[in-house]
Amino acid sequence: MSKGSLHDSDSCLRTKVSPAELSSGESSGEQAVDSRKEPRISSVHDFSILTKTLKEWADSPFRVNEHRLQPSNTTPTSQALNTIEFEIFKITEMARRWIVENGLSPYKLALTTGTSPSQVHRIMEPGWTPSLKLARRIASSLPEDWISAFERDCNACLPRLFHMHRPSESSSDSISRLLRTVSGSDTTRILDNLIENKWNIRRHEYLSRVETEVFRANHTASDLIKTDYAPPPPRMCWSAEARDLKSPNCTLWLHRTPLKVGDKLNLYTIHIAEYSGRNWATQFWRIEANQDLTNHRQMDILKAYLAEKA
Repeated sequence: MSKGSLHDSDSCLRTKVSPAELSSGESSGEQAVDSRKEPRISSVHDFSILTKTLKEWADSPFRVNEHRLQPSNTTPTSQALNTIEFEIFKITEMARRWIVENGLSPYKLALTTGTSPSQVHRIMEPGWTPSLKLARRIASSLPEDWISAFERDCNACLPRLFHMHRPSESSSDSISRLLRTVSGSDTTRILDNLIENKWNIRRHEYLSRVETEVFRANHTASDLIKTDYAPPPPRMCWSAEARDLKSPNCTLWLHRTPLKVGDKLNLYTIHIAEYSGRNWATQFWRIEANQDLTNHRQMDILKAYLAEKA
């Protein structure tokens, strides 16, 4: 049974920027250089200069928003089920789908699995979660080819959040180019990269123990501008020490999530690069791929998942 790993999902493959996108991006970058000043980032950690430049850029291709909020002492809620919950959900939904699609009664499935009819009846009730032992016993009684087809549908439609390893220095994909640019370039080159590859930016900064400033700049040419998408919130904690004593952390994520654009529900694969230090975090994110959700079984599985997570 799949654990929901990145390698299990063919929809999480990273895509490279096409030559057409690169050429159009370079054009946008050249126009932008003429319309802004060139303050330089003195070090890789000084993202405040980048934020200040975006705030003051008159003809920016970004939609800028700022607000303040009260920091929470609670751990941010995950936007995905954990591994065990994900496993139980898939097996439970598998049993439900098998009963519905094959016109079986829960009683017949109970006989096949050696469980009581009442337990199988409860599986059909929304919101009820069986034990992992029971769920696996039911799954083991189903045909292997049908299980494989069901898992392919799950891997094609269910939202997941994956931690990524840092790519090699020779890699040429968009996330690698961003990391190399941020690691030693002035503000102009960084902005050119953000424009070219349609990156969005969000910065969290503690102003005090009781107040956080959130700055966000969404690329107006990105499909995400039509949604209310935002990456999972960064994990931050207040520190009375103002200065960073060490290099910031850099964490990479791949977020697969359903988003509705107009009347269509698509499954987006989004790259997230997060830099964090003492009392601050800066996130960059962009679309790597998206696919239409038109398969009826996949839509039903996704609806069940969202109801389970709610």
